[in-house]
Amino acid sequence: MPDRSAAPDLRRDKLFDLIGQPDRWLELRQRQMEHTRWIDQAVPHVRVDIGPVATAAYLGAPLHFAPAEDTAWLSPLLAGEEWDLPAIDPGSGILAMTLALARRTAKAGTGRFLVAVPDLSGPSDVLAGLRGTERLLLDLVDRPAEVRRASGRLVESWEAVFTDLYDTIITEGAGPSTWLFAWSSVPYTVPTCDFNAMIGPAQFSEFCLPPLEEQARRAGRCLIHLD
Repeated sequence: MPDRSAAPDLRRDKLFDLIGQPDRWLELRQRQMEHTRWIDQAVPHVRVDIGPVATAAYLGAPLHFAPAEDTAWLSPLLAGEEWDLPAIDPGSGILAMTLALARRTAKAGTGRFLVAVPDLSGPSDVLAGLRGTERLLLDLVDRPAEVRRASGRLVESWEAVFTDLYDTIITEGAGPSTWLFAWSSVPYTVPTCDFNAMIGPAQFSEFCLPPLEEQARRAGRCLIHLD
């Protein structure tokens, strides 16, 4: 929990306005960690965070930071009949920035704290970010085969990012974790599916559960997150 008495003026937000200033971002992130009471078995963490459903941003969905609300949101990338998913490119764009930030954080965290990777989310939530939620709801009825194929491909995209982030952090000598801040001796992921709030059990079983199961299998361990 935050220890506000020790630093009453300390920023406790996600510092989205400082993403482009990695030195200052890391300085304040470490201050946040140092002024948090890590109770019982809780392990100190610094989180590399670009907002929810980061995998969609890594695939090219326009990312918009909203510092006042302390969150971020995505504009749909794929519209109408377009279903071709871009390839993951670790060397360009927002993913390259995230990997550089993870590398810098891991160097500072060796022997001191774990590095939490961004919210990579589950395939259905990523697809909702790429298509737009309302459009994807219609797709379940109008284009079910495309939804299933795209969800399967998104597992591959997620795995590429997940592996790059874990490898980057471990190579620099720190321990990786997730935004749930739980410790695990083997890699684990948090395959969210907020999209399931808008569909029934049959559609969840058909469209959402299979890619979630595959994501969990590839990660090694998972903690499912439900709002």
